[in-house]
Amino acid sequence: MAAPSDSPKKLLPSILAGLGALLLVAGILLPTFLVPRLSITPLSVGPGNSGNTYTTDTIEGTAFDPIAYRQQKPTAGNADRPECKQPNPATWRLPMFCFIDTRVPLSSRTTVFGAEPANEKVNTYQAGYTLWRKDRKTLEDGIITSYIDRVTTDRRTSAPTGESIIYPNADPANPGANDPIKPFHRTGYQYKFPYNMSLDGHYTYFDPFVLQSIPLTPVRETVVDGVKALEFKQVVGPTNLYKVWEKALRDDHGKLSFIDKLTLSAYRFDEPESVWKNGGSDKVVPYYAYYYKERDLVVSQATGQILKKHEYFQWFAAKDEDGARAYLHDNGMKAGLDNPIVTLVEADTNLSEKDTENIVGDEKSTYALLQGATVAGWVMGGVGLILLVFGWFTVVKRTREWERITRAVREDLPLDGDGDDNSDDAGAGDGASDSTSAGDGEGAAR
Repeated sequence: MAAPSDSPKKLLPSILAGLGALLLVAGILLPTFLVPRLSITPLSVGPGNSGNTYTTDTIEGTAFDPIAYRQQKPTAGNADRPECKQPNPATWRLPMFCFIDTRVPLSSRTTVFGAEPANEKVNTYQAGYTLWRKDRKTLEDGIITSYIDRVTTDRRTSAPTGESIIYPNADPANPGANDPIKPFHRTGYQYKFPYNMSLDGHYTYFDPFVLQSIPLTPVRETVVDGVKALEFKQVVGPTNLYKVWEKALRDDHGKLSFIDKLTLSAYRFDEPESVWKNGGSDKVVPYYAYYYKERDLVVSQATGQILKKHEYFQWFAAKDEDGARAYLHDNGMKAGLDNPIVTLVEADTNLSEKDTENIVGDEKSTYALLQGATVAGWVMGGVGLILLVFGWFTVVKRTREWERITRAVREDLPLDGDGDDNSDDAGAGDGASDSTSAGDGEGAAR
């Protein structure tokens, strides 16, 4: 019988093989099960679904004052201009530039919350956007434009699913104050892109002002504080905002509410042409607000999180599409807007450095978790395979040894494996046994 101290040695190969099998299974499950589970958009946004707020740096821009326009009183910055002291006696209207301020401090803010529906398959974003001038006493007095956007997306692909809804010119703190547009289906990404992006992939980005998705042009691969990222560019417009929003705001019977008409009044101006340019006729000619934007996005390649955002945009007035495109040059609207009189809003915004740092910090944590799970899976799988093979080999070897010993005992064969020497020894042993037996017999006979 083997000594008790030999038992652990006999069990060790089986233990190693079992541990190896366990590690191998765990190594397979980590990248195939856990990583996909981690590669899914969280249901909540911010700590405890408190939301995330993104603010742009304060810049100098151009802003149209609709209140001054309706009252036909020049803004404080234009009050001393000779052209703004008295209206045109033929039309009793002031030039439009009397209501447009330049070099005013502007900033924008986007707050994103998690909303319903939200389950294992989809999540919903509700975002409030505000662009305002910071030289006014209150935010309400300084608002230039705003909206509230609600979109449901697939948690794995980040693609929109179901119906979306937008409240134009809405106070983010009171979304019910304005009528929303009709619920609609949309495509394109906006608040988050899919996981595992590539520069040669086809991606579109939804613009909430023109209510459509525009393709992104890939620019380059880059790195943001150690995070691998992709840079994209998008150009939107010029787009007639009045046409876009009139279609979206009309109800199923083709009617517009009073609030809808008030919203549309910001995108159409029925004014004498002389208010737009010197020498223009006094005949009333509709001018429309056109929208143009150049957008630059830097997106995490691993998670699809937007790390940096730059947006240059203008609202400007033109009679038609040809007139709007006349301001465009090959290098874009920024250099191509030759007549600043028609500029209603102009802003060149970047996401603040603080918000960028916070986003990149969160991204590093998420990326480390994904990479850690993937690497751990490969390591555990490799170690498990080695232990499994070693344990299996040892078990097989010992099993064969045990079978040889059992057969030798059963068939009364030698155990040391040297057949010739063992046979001679056995023969001598047999002879000695026979002699002894004979001697014993003879002795007995005697």
